Amino acid sequence: MSDRSSMSFRIVAGLIASAMCAAATSHAQTIGPTQSIDHDGDPFARAERIEACLRDSGSASPEALRLCGRQTTCPKTAVASRPIQLNWRDGEAHPAWTTNDRARLTDLGSARLAELLERHTGTHRVNSDAQAAMMTVETRFSGTDSAHREVGDWVKMPREVTLTLRLQRAGTSEVIGEHTVQARMPIGIRPYQRETSSATWLQRSLDELQRGASNLLDTYACEPVVFPFIKTPKGRLSLDLRGLRQVQPGLRVLLVPTTGVASAEPYAVARITHVEPGLYAQLDAISGDLNGCTNGDCVAVAL
Repeated sequence: MSDRSSMSFRIVAGLIASAMCAAATSHAQTIGPTQSIDHDGDPFARAERIEACLRDSGSASPEALRLCGRQTTCPKTAVASRPIQLNWRDGEAHPAWTTNDRARLTDLGSARLAELLERHTGTHRVNSDAQAAMMTVETRFSGTDSAHREVGDWVKMPREVTLTLRLQRAGTSEVIGEHTVQARMPIGIRPYQRETSSATWLQRSLDELQRGASNLLDTYACEPVVFPFIKTPKGRLSLDLRGLRQVQPGLRVLLVPTTGVASAEPYAVARITHVEPGLYAQLDAISGDLNGCTNGDCVAVAL
């Protein structure tokens, strides 16, 4: 054995010894409120709570509507499916990470999140929509690259990947919630065959990413669905359903004036009577009347 090969063998042996009993680890952290999922009770009682809260705040701003309309327990069946875009941002290449490993993480991670968006209550995935919220994943790769080629042929050096998941509101950079996943792979023997998609570090990372995304979507589901008003081609005042799916006739809504929120006039409650999917929904008043919204200076909060 040459002196160079002998030295490489000793380095490999030492590295292997230091890696005994090591295993891939992952760490996850979610930033954002969590809620239990249950029914929220009587819609008319909820309408009274929302109205009282908005009158106290003196505002019908998007922030006030979210605060006052937020449910303490979320419905098991969403009143509407809201659009979300998925944006996976690959981090810069790192010598400790192979192109294959980075590609598997991107492909499998994107597929899992896309599937989750489609099956989660109250959301669906869109490729492009100005009215859609944005779910973004940013990856950052780091690690130690072997200075000895012979060592690199035998040993996988320590490395780490951090995935930062954010859910942001449509048209703004406001973050609804954030979840971070960190996967650390210790030093170890390089396998004879290329690792598959069942690698421990990869599956743990994907599981944590999916769990975090599900929690963020649960948080989003607790926020009220707010409909703007539009005029139909026939001039009838209706709810704007563009970007939304699964809105059904019979849904009750609270009509909130965007000006004069604190006025003494009671807010009207209406029922959706007809739906043109993806376009508009027509209303009939249950209490109060719709005349106060004829100029479009109202929004409707789903009850």
